Amino acid sequence: MSTSARKDRCFAMGIHKVPAHLSKEEFERQIQALVDALVAVPVVQANLLKVEILLQNNELDSHLKALGFPEPGPTVVCAVEYASEEHFVYIVQNTEVQKLLAGAQEFGYHEEANVFSADVVTKIDTYTPKDRVHIICICKVPPKMSKERFSQKMEAFMDRTLTHPMVERNVLKYTMWVQNNIIKDHVQALAFPVPEPTVVVRVESENWGRFMELVQDPDFQLIFADTMQDFPFHIGGCCFSADVVTKIDED
Repeated sequence: MSTSARKDRCFAMGIHKVPAHLSKEEFERQIQALVDALVAVPVVQANLLKVEILLQNNELDSHLKALGFPEPGPTVVCAVEYASEEHFVYIVQNTEVQKLLAGAQEFGYHEEANVFSADVVTKIDTYTPKDRVHIICICKVPPKMSKERFSQKMEAFMDRTLTHPMVERNVLKYTMWVQNNIIKDHVQALAFPVPEPTVVVRVESENWGRFMELVQDPDFQLIFADTMQDFPFHIGGCCFSADVVTKIDED
């Protein structure tokens, strides 16, 4: 299976833990309202190529737990794509955008947020116009390991999963988002916390049945068990299935 790092566009992600004073449902509603307001701003429409909101569900909770993942805390993820850093700067320097983001602090959008740009490594990308279901695994880089070493080990794990014949058959898209520092200063200027070292794996499939067939396979489970013994990437992380709401898509 070939590997590619996409160079024709840039990627950024915001990982937002649900604050203690809000329910998951209310936080999701507030974020969707914020994103709707942001994508209505002309500079956002002109400079973003894709905007997605990943809303956590419990479709695969028991299956992911069986693979060794801890119970995920309530989380919302926003993912965006744009042509260049310059396009991102156009957006965040816009006064209307800044005002909307500042106002979002009132409901806890910035609270424990982890916002960063990323280099995206693609392992599988099968085009299909059908709706997809998603798994997202947010992995914290441990203090004693560099982000580069962690991502290398994660990619080796992904490559090992690709040796299982059911992966190519059941997975439509398989990517790793490796945090970089390209927009770090711009993000902090918007009052977001310093981003935690993070690597994110996204997996997309045709339906939940395809995922269940894969994660219930004994040989696939063994790959996880063996890897987690020497490379416990799941510790401190958050892995869950998600519904995706797409607000902009210029693909």
